[in-house]
Amino acid sequence: MEPPPSAAAEAMTSELFPEFSAGCIAYEDDDVIVVDKPVGVPCQAVDPAVPDDLPSRLKRFLAARRGVPAAD
Repeated sequence: MEPPPSAAAEAMTSELFPEFSAGCIAYEDDDVIVVDKPVGVPCQAVDPAVPDDLPSRLKRFLAARRGVPAAD
């Protein structure tokens, strides 16, 4: 079992790809959402136990925007 990511690793990830903001959304309607994905941001987590990827961050952003807890 691998140790959890260090605070330094988490800080580096946040620095390279900060949490979503409304400016990251290029287009959105009832069926589709298009985001500006920065180069190097994973579309799928390398380790499913540490889901820090584009879909995870987008889910957290959308949940916060709606004022509800993020679903796992």
